[in-house]
Amino acid sequence: MTIRQETARALVEEIATLGRLVKTISGHHALALSPAQQGVLRLLSQRGECRQNELTSALGVGPSALSRQITELVSSGLVARRPDPEDGRAALISVSDAGATTLQEASDRRSGLLAGLLDDWDEDEAQDALVRLEHLVATFSSTSTTAGRRSPAPTPRPAPHSPEVVPQ
Repeated sequence: MTIRQETARALVEEIATLGRLVKTISGHHALALSPAQQGVLRLLSQRGECRQNELTSALGVGPSALSRQITELVSSGLVARRPDPEDGRAALISVSDAGATTLQEASDRRSGLLAGLLDDWDEDEAQDALVRLEHLVATFSSTSTTAGRRSPAPTPRPAPHSPEVVPQ
């Protein structure tokens, strides 16, 4: 089943507009970090402890650009670095406790702001939007490439009606 070109074009425009609006809205409540540092911190939080080079392809950046971001995050105490026990020349990086707290606080601020903006929506409308966005992200993640590299698959979440979901 194929969608019409006009529909695809409209989707691209709406997605781009949504992205700009989210950046503008959340920018007022953003972390005191650059957008690049925020992206690195969020991805590292999702992935867990890993080697730095494991993040380069997922982020679509070069090793030197990522190295600068990691160095700044380590200096600010948001990322921890330790020697890799399997290879003394390499290091493992992970989000520190302070980094996890910072991410959680930022997430709480953003979700509170979004809840306020959507105060005229009911729960069913919000759940429907969530399901559709998750489907869109999953579709894009399975088919998109960045400089010839596969994008990371989204982290699966329990269904909204599932008992594992904790209200935020």
